[in-house]
Amino acid sequence: MNKFSDFHNVVVVASFLPTPMQCRFLSNFGITPDQIRDAICHQAVYQAVMRCSLRDLHCDVPVRVVVTDVGVAQWLADQFPGCTMVQAPGVQLAKKGKWQKKRLHVDNSARVRAYRKRQDEQMGEVEMANILPGIQNGKISPLRLANNIYSPIVTSKHDHLPLADTSASDFMDLSILERELFAGTLFRHIRDTNTTRHLFLKSMGDMIEWLRHCHGLTYQNKHSNMLISPTLFNPTLGDKSRGRENAVITWGIWLDIDDGDMPYHAFAKMFAGKTMVIYNTASSTNNTRYRVFMPTTGYMMAETYDSICKQIIKVVQSNGYCSPRQRKRGSAKPCHGIDPTKLSVENMMYLPCKPMDGSDGFFQVFDGDPINPTLWVQNNILPIDMPPPVLIAVPDESPMTEDHSYATVFFDRLVAAIGDVVLGRNCGLYRASLHGFAMASAGLLDTWMVETRLEQAAFAAGLEKREIGPTIRSGRYNSKNQIGRYLGWAAHGNAAA
Repeated sequence: MNKFSDFHNVVVVASFLPTPMQCRFLSNFGITPDQIRDAICHQAVYQAVMRCSLRDLHCDVPVRVVVTDVGVAQWLADQFPGCTMVQAPGVQLAKKGKWQKKRLHVDNSARVRAYRKRQDEQMGEVEMANILPGIQNGKISPLRLANNIYSPIVTSKHDHLPLADTSASDFMDLSILERELFAGTLFRHIRDTNTTRHLFLKSMGDMIEWLRHCHGLTYQNKHSNMLISPTLFNPTLGDKSRGRENAVITWGIWLDIDDGDMPYHAFAKMFAGKTMVIYNTASSTNNTRYRVFMPTTGYMMAETYDSICKQIIKVVQSNGYCSPRQRKRGSAKPCHGIDPTKLSVENMMYLPCKPMDGSDGFFQVFDGDPINPTLWVQNNILPIDMPPPVLIAVPDESPMTEDHSYATVFFDRLVAAIGDVVLGRNCGLYRASLHGFAMASAGLLDTWMVETRLEQAAFAAGLEKREIGPTIRSGRYNSKNQIGRYLGWAAHGNAAA
């Protein structure tokens, strides 16, 4: 290429740095790092520079070459003895050296103080987890909690809804939790930092009816609607007022499902037997854009909320759906559309309302049992082995008595039969599913535990994934015929019959 031989100024801005993987591969053949850099970088720059008037041995016009690396400039200067190497004006060279993490603390003393503060907050959470159930049962005086930890939870200003009649003194020591259900914190807009608008109700049923009332309201745009967070915030705990570090307790699970391919009835079918409310968003145009509210049997810490949300996504993906990130990477599976940025305790959701297009939208209530945080943590299905997070849960409404202890043994015997199933003939799995969900409907076992144990046993028996789901679902639906028998056994205290 001689068509550039009349050029006297050359700028080479390309970067030819080899990757660490390339260096490791070539080093296996005895090639040194200097040889690698010379072959990949220096020679390429040299070939680019030599397209100019340097090719003409009779040309005596000075040539100016600009490169982006000091090492390349030094090597190139060695190829032309007598040339001059200078730094380009107005350009500051990057300093060599290892990258260092930015210091979070001024000195070591500040680091120690921050560590001790975190330790005190963690000890406070543990103490709160031990004390709060006693307060709710009326066994411990609320003053004990007020004098020890989390006394200044909120300011004296309150903006409660008409459904709650409380005072600042009641809420300062959490004694209101003895007689009221904390359902969330309300915000007027997405940047609102006022954490004093608390929603208190009498029961879970009141919460569902209140959401139904909100769904009948119409707004000019979605920003005119209020938002709700399931978390009780303490603005004195951190630098923010409604950040994760401010979270004290949380009630209920909220999901934002948007821009996906999963209809809401498909999501409800995956969690049959669980209470949930599914309603349209302000901009909903079909049944694949909606929000989900799933009440819980008790209050949770932030780690418990995260764990339950991840388990929900795990179940959804096991039913053939991919995440929004996987769809962007080219996955051929339908996308579930669950917003991954709305799975933390500090996030907010818009309350139900009519769609902006003037239609009636949808508001569906699915009956069942609320999520039991304790059981979901104890039967964690996530692939990682994580310690159970600290959680605050009210006592179970229908705890399993000693007379029902044989029910678990009976179910284990049925699950063990799956191991004898020949691939393709999963009658043992169906039988275990049938009796397991019947006992769950009778209140002898937890539905989530039954489904988890069945899937684990089926995988251990070598069944394929496509065989497990339909068989378990069939057992769940057909178990209604067995409920009467188990209720009769439970009434006589003989679940092993």
